[in-house]
Amino acid sequence: LPEELENDGLVVTDALELRAIGKHCSLEEAVRRAVLAREDMVLICAKPDLVRRGHAALLASARNGEISMERIHASLRRIAHYKEMTLAPPTLIFIASESFRRKWLT
Repeated sequence: LPEELENDGLVVTDALELRAIGKHCSLEEAVRRAVLAREDMVLICAKPDLVRRGHAALLASARNGEISMERIHASLRRIAHYKEMTLAPPTLIFIASESFRRKWLT
């Protein structure tokens, strides 16, 4: 889908534990399919045990070579790029003289 839309940005799934997905395949299969379809981040939000199952499925697919390290690194680059774009600017520290503080800040 990202290629069809000519999108090279970050792609994130909807929550994979929702019933719309569960009607068609297991959570583990949904995670595998999503990453193979070029999703960069897979959302599993409802329960910690589901998060662990999704994580285990992702690791298994990476370890058996179904999802390549190149593919994983491409997603990590897109995630890092997005994080860089959305970080808040650094906080400015304002140090005023005593006379300035008395005149303007009290």
